[in-house]
Amino acid sequence: MGRRTLNAHKLQLNKRMEPDNLVSPADVSGKTLVDIVEQWIESIKGDGAIEVGADTYVSVKNCYRFNDNILVADVMSGKTGESGIIHDIEGVSDDIPIGEKQAPMSSCRALLFSPSNGHMAMWFSEYSARSSGARNLLTLLKKKWPQLNTGATLKESRVIATEMLLDNGKITEVEVRLTRRAADLADGVESREGVFSHVFRPTRKNPLSARLLDVFRKNPSKAFDYVELSESDHEDHEVFVSIDVDGHKRKISVMDPEDGVYYREELNGPGQAPLTDAELVEHCSKEAVSYFERSGLCWEPEWSVPSE
Repeated sequence: MGRRTLNAHKLQLNKRMEPDNLVSPADVSGKTLVDIVEQWIESIKGDGAIEVGADTYVSVKNCYRFNDNILVADVMSGKTGESGIIHDIEGVSDDIPIGEKQAPMSSCRALLFSPSNGHMAMWFSEYSARSSGARNLLTLLKKKWPQLNTGATLKESRVIATEMLLDNGKITEVEVRLTRRAADLADGVESREGVFSHVFRPTRKNPLSARLLDVFRKNPSKAFDYVELSESDHEDHEVFVSIDVDGHKRKISVMDPEDGVYYREELNGPGQAPLTDAELVEHCSKEAVSYFERSGLCWEPEWSVPSE
C-alpha cells in the first residue's frame, strides 16, 4: 500500500472551428459528456494494453457510473523499455524476469465530474508511485476525441491550486527578462534585438516567501528591486518566479493569471490503505465545489449523491 496523490484538469468543449462558441458538457450533440466518455471507455476495455506515448501503455480494468454526473474508471498503466526482474523483498517467491517488451502495470482511478449545466467539467487523476494511468487515459481520450464525431473540440488544462497553498511555499528564484536592442560590438553601428535575463536566487537558508507571488502579480515591477534594475529598465519585460511548495517545484509566469502552482494533494501516505471509491468521490466533490465556485460556476451537492 503506497502513497497516492491527486491532481485535476479542467475540461471545456467548443463547437468545432468555433473556439469562442462553448458547448455544455450536459449537451454535446444530444449526449452528455459522461455518456460519450463511458461509451468510449467501454469500447477500448477489450483492447488490452494501448500505447499512449513512447513505451507507455494503459489498460482499462473497470468503468462505471457513480451517478449521472460522475464516471469512475480503474486504469492500469506501465512502461516498457528496460529488462530486469521483479524481486520479492520478503524472500517468499522467486524473482520474476521482465523483458524489454514487458510492462509492469499498476492501477489508479480516474473520475470525470460533469455538471448538469454550465460550460466546464473536471477530470481527477489518482497517482501512485507505479502508475499515472488516470492521466494517461485522459491523454488517450484527447488523442482519440476527433474520431468520436461529437461536433465539438475538447480542451484540457491543469487546475491551478488556490493561492492559500502558498503559505507553505517558498520562492527559490526571481527572473526578469527584458527585450531590448543591443549594439553590435563588431562595428558599433548595427544593433540586434534580444532578451536579457536578470536573476536573483536567495540562499537556501533564507528563501523568499511564496506570498510575494501575489505582490508581483499586482505590480510586476516590484520584482525589479530583487534583480537590481531601475525604473528606466521598465520596458518590454516578463517576470518569472520559481516556487517550491512542499517539494512541488514549478516556474511561474507572474504576468499570466492562468499560470501558477498546479493542484496536487496527497490522498494517503505510505503504508496507508487507498481511499475507497466512495471516499475518493467525496474528496473530489469537495474540490469540485471549490474550483467551480472559483470559476464562477457551481457544483451542486446532489450531483455527488450515488445512484440508488
